Amino acid sequence: MWVKAAGGVKFGRVFGMGLLARQYTSSARASSRCSSAPPPPPPPPSPPPHPSVDQIELEQLEEKFHHMQDTLQKKDEQMEDMCKRMDEMIAVFMQVHGRSLDTNQGDNSSGPFIIHGPTRPSTT
Repeated sequence: MWVKAAGGVKFGRVFGMGLLARQYTSSARASSRCSSAPPPPPPPPSPPPHPSVDQIELEQLEEKFHHMQDTLQKKDEQMEDMCKRMDEMIAVFMQVHGRSLDTNQGDNSSGPFIIHGPTRPSTT
């Protein structure tokens, strides 16, 4: 390494410096800065912007909403299946006991879905 300078420690100026492979020179007016120095490297590319807190919350709420929609749809399907099975069970029961869901046979019942057990003989 070599340095070409003039002046003292406080007010000195560097006119040139270099290595065997490279050489840097400066004008007489420049201080310790080199005019032929390579340009500074470009700044690194900026990282992609991070999603904002509002955007993250919105995505979480949308995910929760879709999960709830799926859950409600499954529950609706379960309810439909249960209603179909109930209707089938009632129809079988009515066939076994000889009652129709559409008629009231005049047995003093308050509706077609009230099932009366066998009558007991009176003890009077």
